[in-house]
Amino acid sequence: MPPRLPRNVKLIITSQNGLRALTSFTDRRDWDVITVGDASANLARGMGFKNVTSAKGNADDLVVHVRQDYSSKNDTFAYLSGSKVRLDIADELSKLGYDAVRYVYYENTAVQNLPNVDLQKITHIALYSKLAASCLEKLNVDLAGKRPVSISAFVDAALDNQSLATRYIAKRPEESAMIAALSS
Repeated sequence: MPPRLPRNVKLIITSQNGLRALTSFTDRRDWDVITVGDASANLARGMGFKNVTSAKGNADDLVVHVRQDYSSKNDTFAYLSGSKVRLDIADELSKLGYDAVRYVYYENTAVQNLPNVDLQKITHIALYSKLAASCLEKLNVDLAGKRPVSISAFVDAALDNQSLATRYIAKRPEESAMIAALSS
């Protein structure tokens, strides 16, 4: 179980998994929440958080959002994350003079074996993280005839060893942009 969060922090959320994990540990919904994107912001509002803002981008955009909108002297931040992150936002904010702490709320690990699914029936594969894309590489999944849809170019780069005729990359790191990429 993660440590109890202080009352006076602003929560930084970079994944819906972090929100789900938090709400499984507490009924409190009075924290201010800053999310990486709109999907997480909408989920936070749906879970009962009232003061929610979205950085409308990726982890780097979230750091920029905090720098532009919050005073380093008056605000304390709690970054709720998985065990593996591309960018430790709390560390980045601390380097900029903010009071920020990272709390690991869930474990994100690569699968060791593919689930028992009929890969012949799959036409598209949605990739939301570099870990997911790397997992496909490590498991030697034959992606011939499959169309990966990556949430960012960073995620798509993990598929560099694959020769794929069709690849879709979202223009913004959000699910709606992934869907839009399919029609481009």
